[in-house]
Amino acid sequence: MATSSDPQNCGGCRGDGGVACDGGVCENGQCLAQCTPDSGLVACTGGCVDLQSDPNNCSQCGRTCLAGQGCHHGSCASDVIAACFNNHDIIGIQAGTDAVSERHPFGTGPQALATTQGVLLQADGSDRKLRQMRLEDFTVLTNTNNLGESPNHVLVDEPYIYVVNSLGNTLEVLQGAADAGTDDAGLALTVIGQLNFGDNTSPQTMARVGTILYIPLFGGFTGMNSGIAQVDISNRSAPALVRTISLGSLDLRSFDGGVTYPRPEGIAYYQGSIYVGLANLDSAYSPGGPGMLAKLDLGTFSVSPIYLPGGCLNTYWLVVSGDTLYVSCGGRFHYEGSTLVSVDSSGLLAVKPDGGMVSWNGSCTVGCIGPAVQRFAVVNDRLYLGDLLGRIFVLQNVDGGFVERRGYDFVAGGPPINGCPSDAGSSFVSDVIAIP
Repeated sequence: MATSSDPQNCGGCRGDGGVACDGGVCENGQCLAQCTPDSGLVACTGGCVDLQSDPNNCSQCGRTCLAGQGCHHGSCASDVIAACFNNHDIIGIQAGTDAVSERHPFGTGPQALATTQGVLLQADGSDRKLRQMRLEDFTVLTNTNNLGESPNHVLVDEPYIYVVNSLGNTLEVLQGAADAGTDDAGLALTVIGQLNFGDNTSPQTMARVGTILYIPLFGGFTGMNSGIAQVDISNRSAPALVRTISLGSLDLRSFDGGVTYPRPEGIAYYQGSIYVGLANLDSAYSPGGPGMLAKLDLGTFSVSPIYLPGGCLNTYWLVVSGDTLYVSCGGRFHYEGSTLVSVDSSGLLAVKPDGGMVSWNGSCTVGCIGPAVQRFAVVNDRLYLGDLLGRIFVLQNVDGGFVERRGYDFVAGGPPINGCPSDAGSSFVSDVIAIP
């Protein structure tokens, strides 16, 4: 129990400033006769705890959450969930302590995650199913829904759920019942609408602004049909394409003067505009120009470029937290034959409202490969970065700068979390989400 509520070590460990409360209770590191009235705290084994947030007394005294979980509004759930595509399972992480749950099998190729009503939704990239798992105890629920090919992102706007299928070139809209129920069936979901963007569009992710979805279109082999789709979802059963905003006017600043393609992927609504990450790849799908963001003005629908620092190539995922836009950089890969030997220009950027940027590029010692950051999640001031080698790096935003908590140049905490071990031959973290 924490020293803030442990009646035997109240205010600190015994012998190091802490005291025993001798029959009283410990509240916020102080011995009291009883828990302060109207504080919302309850005495459990002599400590004053919040049953809504204490993982050792979640909803009731003595109810302990599983490894890798916290207590969310009186229900046990992990703070972060990561999906392992090749290993076919998911793990939970408790933020702060970075305690990791056991691995839980979940489908055949978990590709994208989301949550609603205490249920983890998993869009399976192998068998094209939307699967469900109860967050509280990791029980796989029986209800499933068919999806299109390569479901790449799931967005929840209760009671509606949106899925984009990157190889199926579609947006699907599902609607759920008001209550997930208490049995092992889970949510009853029904597909109520669909939009086909056309061949070689490859929709990637979604950002919602009111009744409009903005969806990056990765495009075909030669960059055809790439852009930002604006979709009207005011009628969920008949989502309608309003326009596709071209990215063709942007100067991609090719490194060698050749042809590169924007390849938009991550997207976020930030400070009144839409921001899209541009991987800026050549015809071999290698970084052909600097990492970039495209900023879409929602009044004029004009697009302007934001060029990222040289340590960021292959811009990938975007997450907004507070007044900060976080951007991941997938980097550039170096192979010897078919073996990946190093990665450069991968990491994370923090963009502030004034346009200022702070960056992190992980390093490593002999015998390891630097990060190849993909999707990530933000919990308060901690960031959980999944990469292509199955690892999860943990950063902390301290006074506007990054401190590496789990990595190869860590301040405290140790090496990266081995989230997706390579027991499947190869493994990568396909998605990482924070649980509200």
